[in-house]
Amino acid sequence: MRLDSDTFAKYIGVIPLLIAVLIYAVGDYFIRRQTEPVAKEKFAALWREIGPHPSFVPVGDCQTIGKQVYALFFTCGFSSAAEYARVSNYYMEKMTSLNWKKTKETNNLLWGVDRGGHTIYFCNDESQLSIDFSNKSANWDYSITLKQGCSSLNS
Repeated sequence: MRLDSDTFAKYIGVIPLLIAVLIYAVGDYFIRRQTEPVAKEKFAALWREIGPHPSFVPVGDCQTIGKQVYALFFTCGFSSAAEYARVSNYYMEKMTSLNWKKTKETNNLLWGVDRGGHTIYFCNDESQLSIDFSNKSANWDYSITLKQGCSSLNS
C-alpha cells in the first residue's frame, strides 16, 4: 500500500492531538498522585478540628471517597437523640469560631413532601461542610460531609 500526499496529510493532522492527550494524561497522573495524599491529610486535619457533636455516636465507618483530588470528600453517619435546632446551634457557634460561614440551609424533600429532613452548609475559602439531619429514611440521624470547594452553593 502506497501512502499518497492527501492520505498522509489527513493522518499527520491527528498526531499533535494524540501528543497533547498523552501529555495531559501523564501530567494529570503525576499531579494527582502528589496532591491526593495532601488533600486527604488536609481533610483529616479539618475533621479533627471540627469534630462531631458531643451526642453523636458513629454509625459505621467514616469514608474518604474519590480517586481524583477534585472529587474527594469525607463523610460520616451518626446516631443521636439531639434535636436539629440544638445541633444546628452547636455547629453555628463552632464553625463561626473557626471562621467558616453558613452559606445555606435547606429542608430536604422526599418526593416533594417535607418529612422533616434538613441540611446546613458551611464554607471557608477552600472547603464545604454539610450537616444532614435525616428524615428517618436512612440508617443514621445525622451525616456530616466535608468536601473541596463551595461553588455549588451560590443559589
